Amino acid sequence: MNVLLDTHVLIWLDMDSSRLSQTVVNYLTDPSNRLLLSAASVWEIAIKMQLGKLTLTDTLEAVLAQQIAINGFHMLDVTAAHGMTAGFLPRLHKDPFDRLLIAQAIIEDAVLLTDDGLITQYGYLGVRTDW
Repeated sequence: MNVLLDTHVLIWLDMDSSRLSQTVVNYLTDPSNRLLLSAASVWEIAIKMQLGKLTLTDTLEAVLAQQIAINGFHMLDVTAAHGMTAGFLPRLHKDPFDRLLIAQAIIEDAVLLTDDGLITQYGYLGVRTDW
């Protein structure tokens, strides 16, 4: 099964994994799952770091390399189809990064691991979420 991580999942894996639910841990440790990390999440984290709103335990490059090695994440590039789908989503969620993750979850047929209640409102479009 394809499983897409919301940005905060990666941040919490680095900073405080106790904030992750047992359900999320189960997804992350199930070897039959294909764990996807979006380039949009990397971009979002970089922006937050540049603005001084976020500090990771190491450089972003080092944290990414470590988490990819530990958890076997597959990087998910942003495509034109992802962008178009995000742009045409109903305006239930205004955050452009989250809208892009929602679009990627739809197109990649992935469960989106998120603690963001606004994202769950897209369930009627077939967006599968879990926490």
